[in-house]
Amino acid sequence: MRLPLRETVPLLAALLSLPHPVGYPPVPHSPERQKQQTQDALIAWLVAEAAQQPVLAVWEDLHWADPSTLEWLGRFLDHAPTARLLTLLTCRPEFTPPWAPRAALTQLTLTRLTRPQVEEMVRRVTGGKALPVEVLRQIVAKTDGVPLFVEELTTMVLGGRLAPGGRPTMRR
Repeated sequence: MRLPLRETVPLLAALLSLPHPVGYPPVPHSPERQKQQTQDALIAWLVAEAAQQPVLAVWEDLHWADPSTLEWLGRFLDHAPTARLLTLLTCRPEFTPPWAPRAALTQLTLTRLTRPQVEEMVRRVTGGKALPVEVLRQIVAKTDGVPLFVEELTTMVLGGRLAPGGRPTMRR
């Protein structure tokens, strides 16, 4: 499927705040209709890509998404079951999606890492280099099982960017 460029290019230019492309007709629609057509064009583009090859579509931190993005995602998810799309949406546990549950969606709730998991992650980040027991204990305690924090704090420890008491220091 090919997108109708004559109609799509002006919509995408407006979406990206680019000047209206020379040689294309103006967008003669109300702002609401233009938004709907732009959303339709973006969905058609992703579905067309998925017809050519499988597509992985990732949206992170939906708890910070604006209403238009959430509206678009709801419409996009209506098309996902019929296309070769793997869609990954991440959000905090308190976020409630504005769209209804769908049979093609599977929700996974990830919990914090356990102490042994944190210790294993630290071993992998250090490349197997053993850290002093007290340092490892502090990493486990201060990161509270959050993988990103485990990785960042361990990397800071390895780089020597911690002051006494486990506070980050600025490296010059």
